[in-house]
Amino acid sequence: MPLKHQIVAIVIVGLFNFLSTAQTSIRANTIFLEGKTGNGTVGVGFASINYDKRITQRKKASLRIGFSKDFDYSVFGIPTSIQWLSHPTKKHHFEGGLGVTHRIEFYEGNTNYDPFSMVTLHYRYTGTKGVFLRTGLNYYGYSWAIFYPVNLHATFSLGYSF
Repeated sequence: MPLKHQIVAIVIVGLFNFLSTAQTSIRANTIFLEGKTGNGTVGVGFASINYDKRITQRKKASLRIGFSKDFDYSVFGIPTSIQWLSHPTKKHHFEGGLGVTHRIEFYEGNTNYDPFSMVTLHYRYTGTKGVFLRTGLNYYGYSWAIFYPVNLHATFSLGYSF
């Protein structure tokens, strides 16, 4: 085989290897903004900034922590959750999670703490260049009573994975 053909073959094999690696590499960290519908009473405000870290060896599970502020009142929220991803090596996957939104309110010299249970169901897209999109539903229950009251919020997230 002539040298020119060998070089072309090496370049093609190298390019194929690079492209297949780029599609299956897993970005383990994500920073994103999440906006949601609803009155903002549960989960605090209409938006939060979040950090998500994939934690298991196969990257199927991730932990999330965030921060939100209700601008009308002295109320802060800290959403925390664990998620499971259906196909972590692919761009498109289903995400389901369980968590707690810690609601902290400062009112007339008092501090009130209310934990809200949270169940999440989302479609999640993570592009090869780090684009992160997510949409779905967040369900909030008062305190640890998951089914009382029902507060269902549609959500949309935009961020960057690295």
